Amino acid sequence: MKFRFLVLVSVLLCAVSVQGGTIRHDRSDSLHQNLAALADYAGVGQFIGKTSTSSFAASGTLIAPDWILTAAHVVDQATSLTFKVGGNSYTASQWVYHSKWNGNLAAGYDIALVKLGSIPGIAAATRYSGSDELGALGTSVGFGKTGTGLTGATTFDGIKRAGHNVCTFGENSGN
Repeated sequence: MKFRFLVLVSVLLCAVSVQGGTIRHDRSDSLHQNLAALADYAGVGQFIGKTSTSSFAASGTLIAPDWILTAAHVVDQATSLTFKVGGNSYTASQWVYHSKWNGNLAAGYDIALVKLGSIPGIAAATRYSGSDELGALGTSVGFGKTGTGLTGATTFDGIKRAGHNVCTFGENSGN
């Protein structure tokens, strides 16, 4: 349960500054794909969306049988959203983003909820209520650009990947 929440926290804390995942050039990409395929991350899926002028893809996490947590920048211009998870697609019936979201990633509040019909057979992420995150191993899971430390994030291929990082948020910053 704690591990799943750390995934959620990792995604939210990194949403503003990370637009892709970077892997070590000397490690197989299959390590990241295999980590993302674990049952703990079955509720992380991919949005396919449309705006009035384009189409896009993004990540989201199932947090209840019929609700997905994602970023506000994913939904604020959307005219339609489909969520792909567990080999099935679900059409969003509504979405809402934080009332203080103003389109500026640096200003914060980049968080949104998307309502779907119920998604059977996939466990939702659970909320962690502890307080010992600092120094814990967190996992970011999702769809986005990928690349290595040598190339940077250069490729979008629609593959779910995951990576670990140690939670250091707040260290030396007074937070």
